[in-house]
Amino acid sequence: MTSVGIQSSLLQPPLHDYDNTVKPGSAHDQMDPTWQPPLAPTQDSAEEDFDSKCDRWEHSAIFLDSVFWIPAKKTLLVLQYLGMCSNSLRTFFNHQRTLLHPVIERVWKEEQRMLLDEIRFTEEPLILGGDGRADTPGHNAKFGSYTLMELSTSKVVHVELVQSNEVKNSNAMEKEGLTRSVHFLREEEMHIPTIVTDRHLQIQKWIREEMPDTVHHYDVWHVAKGLRKKMEALVKEKDCSIVGRWIRSICNHLYWAAASTPDGNGDVIRDKWLSVVNHIQNTHYGHGKHFPSCLHPDLGQDD
Repeated sequence: MTSVGIQSSLLQPPLHDYDNTVKPGSAHDQMDPTWQPPLAPTQDSAEEDFDSKCDRWEHSAIFLDSVFWIPAKKTLLVLQYLGMCSNSLRTFFNHQRTLLHPVIERVWKEEQRMLLDEIRFTEEPLILGGDGRADTPGHNAKFGSYTLMELSTSKVVHVELVQSNEVKNSNAMEKEGLTRSVHFLREEEMHIPTIVTDRHLQIQKWIREEMPDTVHHYDVWHVAKGLRKKMEALVKEKDCSIVGRWIRSICNHLYWAAASTPDGNGDVIRDKWLSVVNHIQNTHYGHGKHFPSCLHPDLGQDD
């Protein structure tokens, strides 16, 4: 998103006939005691280059704060075609490097420090959720970021950025991001009793070996995502199209099995999940030792 301040007169075509009878173009101009009619051009506007237009329209120059979603080069090129004064590309990136990025980094570190102090003060057990994301899908990503969030407050505790040439391949960026994040928290003397991640094999092994005292849970969203993909593939098999009618209900059942067990008892969650096999056959008793029957009221034959 681009933050731009611009006078409305720039959106009008160039004026070739100037005289002292030119009136303000808006009520705001009428109220402005410093308003003056535009200066007459010293040469044909069709032959003016961009620098000359900048000099002539200096009073209407724009200020470009930052460009986040639109590439800066393209944005500045559009402004040039519109005949507007703007920063050069080099100036834009200089401002970004010397002003914008340092401010963002300083504010983030201050907020992070306040959050860590708050966690220490409350003395509540730290429950972290971590996941990585890459700049491009597939296996050819150049950058990857790993984020750790404190789940009881839903606040981001730490973010690590990893470049693919720092590890053996792009698949290893997620594990490297988690490794750096955990080391940062350990340096801050933060104990991690519980962590929730996806089912990344490298991360599973690293947590098992490097964090033996930490309880490792799998994120149910990633599990449900994998389950949905398998069922959608099954639907395409011969005589299996009816499975498509159950995909949503089965995924919801998986979410319910985890969400309805706040103490995280794995035996109860497993029996609740396996009860779906009986449930879709309209059998609601005898599921397992830890979950013998469904919790819903009696269903009629039509249900």
